[in-house]
Amino acid sequence: MGVSFAVETANVDSNSGASSDETRFTAGAKIEKAFGNVETSLGAFGGIISSDTTRRIGLAGTGTATSDRNTGFGGVVGRVSYAYEADGVRIVPMPDIASTYIRFGEINESGAGAANLNIESSDAFVFSATPAIGILGNILTTEDYKLNASLKGGASIYSSSDFSLSSRLAGAAAGTSRFNTSASVDKVVGNLSVRLSCNSPITPLLR
Repeated sequence: MGVSFAVETANVDSNSGASSDETRFTAGAKIEKAFGNVETSLGAFGGIISSDTTRRIGLAGTGTATSDRNTGFGGVVGRVSYAYEADGVRIVPMPDIASTYIRFGEINESGAGAANLNIESSDAFVFSATPAIGILGNILTTEDYKLNASLKGGASIYSSSDFSLSSRLAGAAAGTSRFNTSASVDKVVGNLSVRLSCNSPITPLLR
């Protein structure tokens, strides 16, 4: 069994004049079981994304709208992998299946007067499949050092890529109905990672 904790930061720009600085906190736990060359694992994860967003309105005399939002998420993920060994190289196909619950916090913009948006909180379930393949091998071995490398590539395919948002302009008259907008993400996302690790008497494991 293993546990993990990660902190990530990102800056996201859209073609609609909005930009966002995000910080993501994620924690997870995983159990694994091997049956010869076959390895199975089941994990659970959860976390929160804190976002600070700036949106340009594009109307004369209207300021820039700013907002902050917290988005929570949690889910489970399962994997089955099989390792092939050939001439010191290990090839590992590893499909993942995951189910994730997402809770989008409300947004209350400020700075743009009547053009500020108020967006209600919402939630969604997303299922995903991530077929991938990993290649691991030794690059260099001496009396004191052992240098290994790994390459992993794949693609994540999501069951849903459009999320509906119930919004209202801050300057709308009392009793005005909300309107729905949507936020879209790519339904298929490619993944590629490269890792080097070095074993030595001085540094037992350096990655």
